[in-house]
Amino acid sequence: MSALPSLPTKTGRLTCKAQFDRVFGSSRKRVKKEIVILAAPAPQENGVCIGRRLGLVVSRKVGNAVHRNRIKRRLRAIFRQMPPDLGANQDMVVIARPLIRESGFAELEHSVLAALASLPRPT
Repeated sequence: MSALPSLPTKTGRLTCKAQFDRVFGSSRKRVKKEIVILAAPAPQENGVCIGRRLGLVVSRKVGNAVHRNRIKRRLRAIFRQMPPDLGANQDMVVIARPLIRESGFAELEHSVLAALASLPRPT
């Protein structure tokens, strides 16, 4: 069994509009006060699932560039520390809501993990 790709690499991230659109078309969604998480089953290459991938959407409503980048770093750190079975074989898009600026790291981590745990597993 191969290890899941680490999130900082391009293989662990959603990078193009088509990948984001595929996840946005999914009906699997969880909404928390700070974030919205959308998930779709990850595509397969040669019959093998490519693992989990993450896409982040942090708009200017959240804050200036400094705040947006800080939020993205925090979200990537949370997903990096996540248990491998949580969100395995899924493409996920996390949309930051303006209330995210008021959340501490621990509160944000709890929200993300609770939202992911409540997502239905891919079929």
